[in-house]
Amino acid sequence: MEFSMLWETQTNTGDGANSYTQDQSNNYFRYFDVQDPSTQGVAINGGGLDSLEVTGTAIPLNVASGAAVCWLRYWNDAATTVTVSAPIADTGGRVILQTDWATNTTRLKIVLNTVGNTAVPALVQTAGTIWQIPLASFVIDSAGDVWTDAGKIVAGVVDDRVYMHSVRMVGTGNIADDAVTTDKIADAAVTTDKIMGNAVTVDKIPNMTRKFFVPIDFGMEFDHFGVSGTGVFDSVIPKSEIRPAMETYVSGSYNYPMRSGVEFPASGKFGAFGSFVLPTDYNGGGILVTAHVTVNNDADLSGNLATYMSVAYGECTGGEIQSFDLATSHKYPGAHLQVLINDKFEMYCDSWSFTPAKTDFPIQLRYGRDADDYTNTFTSPIRFVGFSVEYTATH
Repeated sequence: MEFSMLWETQTNTGDGANSYTQDQSNNYFRYFDVQDPSTQGVAINGGGLDSLEVTGTAIPLNVASGAAVCWLRYWNDAATTVTVSAPIADTGGRVILQTDWATNTTRLKIVLNTVGNTAVPALVQTAGTIWQIPLASFVIDSAGDVWTDAGKIVAGVVDDRVYMHSVRMVGTGNIADDAVTTDKIADAAVTTDKIMGNAVTVDKIPNMTRKFFVPIDFGMEFDHFGVSGTGVFDSVIPKSEIRPAMETYVSGSYNYPMRSGVEFPASGKFGAFGSFVLPTDYNGGGILVTAHVTVNNDADLSGNLATYMSVAYGECTGGEIQSFDLATSHKYPGAHLQVLINDKFEMYCDSWSFTPAKTDFPIQLRYGRDADDYTNTFTSPIRFVGFSVEYTATH
């Protein structure tokens, strides 16, 4: 049936011939203000009021001012309190708004479950009789204290308010800048179909950290490391070459897994080399290089381990290899051992950071142990496995 309002009523003409009924008034707000009243609730700061927030840790509970749709329209322009008699046992309860057709009122109220039942009581929603909407829920004890759960761990109430939604279409121009925050977008809510072609540029994709492993090419024993023992690997005098090997170590009740690499004995100067080319997605900046070392047996791991590391760059045209000292380090391995496989594979990680001076040449990593250095008090052989390289990659 067609109908229009608001007219001056009792004019004896048209849609203003008679006073408006309750159903007509409800339809007016329902069609032009909010949706189905069965899904509606609190107005967010409606008319400058608060939003009927319930607070407190004991009865009486506090309720802020506010407005809501509880089938009919309700407002309270001042903060108030609601209370109930404390039950003799822990009981679930709610703070609600209740519209009662028998009294023609909508009022705040506390309702409790059966005494001793800590579940939140169900809402009653029967149009024309009783209609309730939730504001908060709780468990109340015999002392009148309220809790968020039956375990009575957190004092207070659970906010159960639902909010009104307008039926009006909101144009793009009416949405304030920064009004839609990431909190308003549900996880996994933006599908591929919702992303315009070429909309996601590389500037929108963060850089990533990547890591790869560099195995050992070969190892050597040296007379000394560099000039005056500085740790630089250029100017080294090789004595013998050591090729990587795969071995299984058995010690007592431990059967160590197969481990590749080269052994650095408990005396002498030994080094090993591994080469790589920077990946094309390298984004510049520092590179973290980690030398991975294992122990050969169950020997006492106390003492200092004197280690050295440097980097060389090789020009692809056959030019001179350029190198520089990356770091000189005296480490204590016992503090760095990590159990990796069933408590049987102990790995010591020695790390340095550097920024490559040349990014278009092959890079050779060089790691050595000077067991004759006066700072070296670690008396057991070690096995150098290889390097891991971590860098920042372009999206």
